Amino acid sequence: MLRRLSTPLSGIVAACCRLLAVSPVAQDVEVCSALARVLLAFYGALPDPTNAALLLVMPSLGVSSQEGDILVKQLGSLRCKQLVDPSAAQESLSEMLKDTAEGWQVDHLRQSLASPVS
Repeated sequence: MLRRLSTPLSGIVAACCRLLAVSPVAQDVEVCSALARVLLAFYGALPDPTNAALLLVMPSLGVSSQEGDILVKQLGSLRCKQLVDPSAAQESLSEMLKDTAEGWQVDHLRQSLASPVS
């Protein structure tokens, strides 16, 4: 069963990361809240595959391994909080994702400007 979930999980996690890295809509509070719900749900149910999917997609988006590790650690730290107070965990992650999106988008823009035009 885990194998069946791994492909859609990877695709959904990759889509979340792409939104954070390149889309201006990731700056919206409601979008960050939705992304937080998705990531917390996957991380709560399947933490190891979610971590693997996150760490797999981030380099392709130009996200440094340090930045990727920060997001993975944030998810891990919120796992216990999610059990006690799911709405507080979601709100915390939503705020973190908004900050993450800002940083990732700046990095993505820098890389795009530094890349030679084909």
